Amino acid sequence: MGARSYDVIVIGAGIIGLSVAYYLKKQKCRKVLVLEKEDSWIAGSTARANGGFRQQFSTPINIRLSQISLPVFKHFEEEFRTDIAFRQRGYLFLTATREGDLALHRNLRIQQSHGVPVEWVTAEDLLEMVPFVAAENLRGGTFCPEDGYADSYSIAEGFGQRARQLGAEIETGHPVVEIQTASGQVTGVRTPRETIQTGRLINATGPYAAVTGQMAGIEIPAQPVRRMLLMSEDFPEISEEIPMVIDADSGVVLRKESGKILMSWSDPEEPPGFNLEFDPSFVEVLAEKTADRFPLLQQVRINPRRSWAGLYSVTPDHHCILGEAPNLPGFFLANGFSGHGMMHAPAVGMIISDLVLEGTTRLVDPHPLRLSRFEEGDLVEETVVL
Repeated sequence: MGARSYDVIVIGAGIIGLSVAYYLKKQKCRKVLVLEKEDSWIAGSTARANGGFRQQFSTPINIRLSQISLPVFKHFEEEFRTDIAFRQRGYLFLTATREGDLALHRNLRIQQSHGVPVEWVTAEDLLEMVPFVAAENLRGGTFCPEDGYADSYSIAEGFGQRARQLGAEIETGHPVVEIQTASGQVTGVRTPRETIQTGRLINATGPYAAVTGQMAGIEIPAQPVRRMLLMSEDFPEISEEIPMVIDADSGVVLRKESGKILMSWSDPEEPPGFNLEFDPSFVEVLAEKTADRFPLLQQVRINPRRSWAGLYSVTPDHHCILGEAPNLPGFFLANGFSGHGMMHAPAVGMIISDLVLEGTTRLVDPHPLRLSRFEEGDLVEETVVL
């Protein structure tokens, strides 16, 4: 009996891989297979995400990816019969420094010029929105009411279930150990069980993107970096209706989740690696970071057992890598989302399926996201990184 053969194989059954599989099937791709090394799908970074969605970026391409994704999230339950708990409570960036004021106003002009319904909020109005914020030296901030958050696991599950209903095959506990090529072209993959043939292969392996790339002889500059999140006990003193609040000066991010406070902060000194251990000392770090701007949070009791760590896949310019590898036809990359994978997953699924099936896409100009930009020194820096 000969080896199995598929039109497209997707490596990775997280939110990106399952979105790609769904949109491939929606565009009538005949035989699609998703291979996942873990024993269950959605077992990696997707299940550990904060769930934020925003259009408040500093570059047109990231703004555009959010704008493509937004209608999908708004109508997700209708299309996928899955409740993703999408709450458009907005993102509120605030600052008390001159540097922060200038940066937020610069980003505001870019965002508004690309159709984002974002506006400047004065310090007085800001305090009405989030009265628990210390008013000292506040200069104001930016607010977009269309931003918000959702359940990343449910989104991925919706994509995966619909992809299966349309005929995609999703196999867990089935790691790829070799990417096979011939005459400079992808020909298939090898797993511990078998060899499977394909001429089109998609790397959607999240923090393992570079490891997967190495199997194909392709260097992918995306490093896994740990990010920790704290979950409090119930704290009714802060309204459930608050937006996602970002202190642009300290980098602290917080929102409500089922009566509790969910908080995070990205440590710039965190070394790359696959460490998923939650460090209890992070509780003290956040307490210090929030003391001045959010003094009410000193009353919050943190539950370390409900706090966790996840992995970002970070590129040097904090933009994803999308498209066909320049030196290996048939090998497509959907990697390096730098914490934006959930919010951009619908757009990425549409774009990658276009590129795989048509060789082009009308949704965006994918040129800024090409792999070769790093070698060429043509990076597009995203400055709004959380």
